[in-house]
Amino acid sequence: MVDSMLDGTPTLRMNEFMLAGIEKGQIPLELPEAEKNNTPMPSPHEVVFEMDHKLKSAVAKSYQGFGEEMAQQDLKVSQSKSCRFRFDRPELNQEGWS
Repeated sequence: MVDSMLDGTPTLRMNEFMLAGIEKGQIPLELPEAEKNNTPMPSPHEVVFEMDHKLKSAVAKSYQGFGEEMAQQDLKVSQSKSCRFRFDRPELNQEGWS
């Protein structure tokens, strides 16, 4: 089994859960009138991040460490004609079910 934190499975499961709930009418798409805000949103403003030498050095070290770690990995894609799981809901993405 692949590490679900690396392949996006938690996000996919949440998306499939929400879409199925919306389809069944169990998740409302509108707020009740009492909870709506009638005040207009303020205009967005740009947030500028300044990176000092220490932070730039940490980022560069992280990139280098990631490259070294990936170079040590033996990643292969294996394909099989048989699937060890049976999915009863083909209309939903099969990666979201385990």
